[in-house]
Amino acid sequence: MALYGLDEGFEEGCRQAIRGAAEMLRRIDKLNDTMRSELNEPLRAGIGIHGGEAIVGIMGPPATPILSAIGDNVNVAARLESLTKELGCAIVISETVANGAGIDLAHFPRHEAETRGRAAMIPVYAVPQDHELEP
Repeated sequence: MALYGLDEGFEEGCRQAIRGAAEMLRRIDKLNDTMRSELNEPLRAGIGIHGGEAIVGIMGPPATPILSAIGDNVNVAARLESLTKELGCAIVISETVANGAGIDLAHFPRHEAETRGRAAMIPVYAVPQDHELEP
């Protein structure tokens, strides 16, 4: 899990999250190139991006505290990450984050994601592995 926008605000956090996901995929591609002869199949990642309010705080023992978040929006992001497998894509981005980042994802497949504990479906975009994504 990565948290963005804690100091910069929602819109910049959305842009940072999308840039961070794109960079992760670029680094995995580079690692796959480097380790091609050692891997039976390429490494892949599934990334779910959603945004909104969450409870954020320092958790863990005093010697090794970590910043973490809990709440409905964190659960939605986790559901979007698992949805990458079902949709066969690298990144699933909620429409909330796309709008917050000011990025038009209409050229990607749009789906309605069902999440446990929510009555309403969440509109999302499925971004394939081989696409360069920059907000």
